[in-house]
Amino acid sequence: MREVGEVMQFYDVDKRFPPWGFGGRTANGTVSHCFNLNGSASDVEVGRFLLFKVFWKSMRSMDMKPLIFHAASQPSTS
Repeated sequence: MREVGEVMQFYDVDKRFPPWGFGGRTANGTVSHCFNLNGSASDVEVGRFLLFKVFWKSMRSMDMKPLIFHAASQPSTS
């Protein structure tokens, strides 16, 4: 994500980007297929240094257990 921000900054005048998520739960718990990762409805853009932070913050709130358990229950083909 840091490298993405490094490249993108040269193509944006104010060097702020709208980090969007999809197919997940927002900060208030509702399911959304398009939401701002920083949790703000009004100020949707973040600077390149916050881009990495809001991405990882959103990843920590994801419940990966069902996916991991499902994958682990699949028979091995190797």
